Amino acid sequence: MAVVSGAGLFFHELYQDNALIASSWYGNDLVTLVVATPLLVVALLGAWGGSRRAFLVWMGLVAYSLYNSAFYLFRATFNSLFLVYALLFTLSSFALGFGLLSLDATALYRQVQSDLPVRWISGFMVFVAVALGDSTGPSRSGTSPPARGPRCSTRWGRAPTWLRPST
Repeated sequence: MAVVSGAGLFFHELYQDNALIASSWYGNDLVTLVVATPLLVVALLGAWGGSRRAFLVWMGLVAYSLYNSAFYLFRATFNSLFLVYALLFTLSSFALGFGLLSLDATALYRQVQSDLPVRWISGFMVFVAVALGDSTGPSRSGTSPPARGPRCSTRWGRAPTWLRPST
């Protein structure tokens, strides 16, 4: 993760997408390098020490790595790090799969059963679903925005309407 993010930040010719997409790659690389990678290392050390919380944080960061590497693998314009993206995607998939298999769900449920703020978590999930609910379908007018030349991407068709560029 650190190699991919560092390469993206320090080798600007790596991303061959338009300026808008490339700037999102740079922002993602910065967050991954400064926040996610150090947290992944700390959580891994805690998980090796036997901490169940650190293991869950590590699993969440491995899921982030899987999602992130899938985005680079399938969405970035082909570049010299393609095989690294594929390797990171594969390793993250296996780490998440084996981590989930080793998780003792019954013991975890017993540990958090009394403390878990179910109503707050449910309310937050409903809020996010309502806020992003229109992100999978057409815009509120019932149609997707038309393509506008070579700089336009079909990716905007799946973006929430409040995120799409104005026409």
